[in-house]
Amino acid sequence: MVQPGYGQPYGAPQIPNNMATAVVGLLLFWPVGLFAVLSASKVNNLVAQGDFAGASDASQQAKKMGKLAIIIGAVILGLTILGCCGAIVIAAASGGSNGY
Repeated sequence: MVQPGYGQPYGAPQIPNNMATAVVGLLLFWPVGLFAVLSASKVNNLVAQGDFAGASDASQQAKKMGKLAIIIGAVILGLTILGCCGAIVIAAASGGSNGY
């Protein structure tokens, strides 16, 4: 039975869709973040259909893939920053005289 004005049945569990985690993951590492967003977008529809097990699985998948994308993106960003700093240090240590 659906409560008037609401899309979820009485007693429906509140299953988070983890969309925020998925979007941050999408911004940091899009190949994995895209799958996280797709999984997160399924959660609310599955809850509305009464498929709470499927919604819970999609929610956990979105959370896992979102976190993975954030971790991979943060590592890549950190290595990029470290590489740029290393290049600046090497350029400064070389004396900067290039014959001009």
